[in-house]
Amino acid sequence: MATQRGQEQDVHRAFARFWDQRAQDYDLEPQHVFCSEEERGFWVGLLGELCRGRPSVVLDVGTGTGFLALMLAELGHAVTGVDLSTRMLDQARIKADRQGVRLDLREAPAERTGLPAGTFDLVISRHVLWNVLDPALALQEWVRVTRPGGLVVAIDGCFQPAPDRWRDFREAFEALPFVGGVPPEVSLRFFEQAGLKACTYRWLDELRDLRARALPPEVAEPLAGHRYYLVRGAKPALAEAAP
Repeated sequence: MATQRGQEQDVHRAFARFWDQRAQDYDLEPQHVFCSEEERGFWVGLLGELCRGRPSVVLDVGTGTGFLALMLAELGHAVTGVDLSTRMLDQARIKADRQGVRLDLREAPAERTGLPAGTFDLVISRHVLWNVLDPALALQEWVRVTRPGGLVVAIDGCFQPAPDRWRDFREAFEALPFVGGVPPEVSLRFFEQAGLKACTYRWLDELRDLRARALPPEVAEPLAGHRYYLVRGAKPALAEAAP
């Protein structure tokens, strides 16, 4: 156990340095932002569906520069974001100030948020499951901080890894079990094993199509192989959880 925790901490430190280095330019890449008002409308509609049309208390795990957190806050939800990278969080704070919204941003790993149990109506992540050493442990943590009856959601994808970017962090990335994306069937199994109910996944191919229409062909073509999906599950309500 001590060896496993030590490896986890080493990987966390390496990833924090990696994402710190990428924070300044992260939003310059089209897959990290919305590329048109039509795509923004897609995300707003999706988040509204996940929040069930009512104000919610939301945790955005691996919030990065705040892509989901900022939209959720603009929609009137109370949003906490956690991330390993201090500089990513700094970028999210700058954007929140610019947009006039409030975010509670904290430095913490996806697997050990340090947040109180049963706090959030929705726990959501984007591009995170592939980037954790133990996805099952991460799901257990996300379920822990979700209130009974709340929803856990992961948006991930299948894509080609870019090892040229990882030259100085190769050991950390090679320790990951799902570099290149967690297959949706595997993510679904993690959700079910974590005790979530009514677990489903769906491909988000409309997102790829929206980007293809919005971006110049030379930019869109390298992203054509990026296929995203959403997996969700509900934490049993107290009555369901009782023996």
